[in-house]
Amino acid sequence: MKLHLKYKCILPSAIFLLLTYYIYSQYFAASFKHTSHRKSQKQPVAEATSYSKLSKLNKSIGSQGSDLMSIKSENNANTLKKISWYCESDAHLRELPIPTRMYNIPFHNLSLTLIAKVASTSWVAFLAQTSLSQCMVHLDKPSVGYASLHQCVKANLDTSSDNRRDNIRVVFVRDPWKRLVSVYKDKIVKQRFVQAASCYTRWNISRESNAESKNNPNLSFIQFLTCISELGRNNPNWLDPHYRPQYLMHGPCSAGYTHIGKLEDISNDFVYIMKSAQPSISDKKLAEYKNIFFGGPRRPWEVINDGEKSKKYQQYYADVSNDLMAQLQDIYKWDVMLYGYKLHPLTPVS
Repeated sequence: MKLHLKYKCILPSAIFLLLTYYIYSQYFAASFKHTSHRKSQKQPVAEATSYSKLSKLNKSIGSQGSDLMSIKSENNANTLKKISWYCESDAHLRELPIPTRMYNIPFHNLSLTLIAKVASTSWVAFLAQTSLSQCMVHLDKPSVGYASLHQCVKANLDTSSDNRRDNIRVVFVRDPWKRLVSVYKDKIVKQRFVQAASCYTRWNISRESNAESKNNPNLSFIQFLTCISELGRNNPNWLDPHYRPQYLMHGPCSAGYTHIGKLEDISNDFVYIMKSAQPSISDKKLAEYKNIFFGGPRRPWEVINDGEKSKKYQQYYADVSNDLMAQLQDIYKWDVMLYGYKLHPLTPVS
């Protein structure tokens, strides 16, 4: 009887312990299953985000967002700070006038200075397609460097300083040594540039059209540089705009630029400029603008590659004498110093 009572007392406690064990085991099993499932769900999402960033880099701009703007804003601020320091230190820079080729584009909330051989044709083609439809007819007229397209766009843009107060002010610049190679390949080798007629006379070389001159020598790159040196060392302003120092044409101290773009990073700088000018622009519209700009009649990649494909641009300078190089450095020194380019084209990239 006593034994029966003993078991009768123990039984409820055992049942309670078994129920408690069962409940906790089910809870931890469910918790572990939920955690494992959540982890298994996270990894594909992270991979998808990474893939999205990589794919959108060339197709859209949505994923570049804050990181790109932050990096570019910091770089731009440093460049503007450097320019300001040089402007305070050098009277010659301060005296350069506001450029006459700073065009106000209210549709895009920007004022843009165009410089020859720094994707200027890409810009005027972009503007024709996005805000100056009356110039669209000239997109199919590539002869003589799209001269009629340039003329139409510029004739329909305002240059008054009163109308640029609310705009961001932009200029794109380029490595001066690559720019000279680009000018030589595009204007001298292909077109026998009419503005370089004095160089042909200087070297007693016929400046016939390219179609008529297959058996006649063209200017060599060194001959071309020698002409630039001889004319530019007296007054660089006498040089043709295609190879005139860039700083002389955009007034780095007087124009009040808010943004400096570089041709070498134009894909990112274009996004940075457009988002700075129009902070509320949608990713869809910005992607559309990128397609227009980079798919235009004179693609910026082709302009960049003018100085780099076929031969690396440094190879053009391999036989340039030290004396000639020193004269060119004196002409283009401010393009180098203001925007952080190399003083000598053969200097290795650090």
